[in-house]
Amino acid sequence: MSDLISLTNNDEMHYATYSGEKKTLVPGYWKYQDRKSSEDNVKDNQSDINRLKNLLGASKEIKSTTELLDEVIKQSVQRITDKVNKYNPEK
Repeated sequence: MSDLISLTNNDEMHYATYSGEKKTLVPGYWKYQDRKSSEDNVKDNQSDINRLKNLLGASKEIKSTTELLDEVIKQSVQRITDKVNKYNPEK
């Protein structure tokens, strides 16, 4: 039995920080910091607010190359184990 296993692994960070009162924070776009504009876009629906809360609580640390390699090794071992267990030499 032979096979080729090709795996890649990566990690990324996507987060937001805010030092003010998070209860009153809503996502959106404001053209100016100190005055209103017709281009301002407040996204105060629950879905957008939840996405922002998730960003505020997201991990701010990226995985090390060792952690990424360990994950790939574990995935490889699992695939190899599955192939060996399913192998039927009579076929």
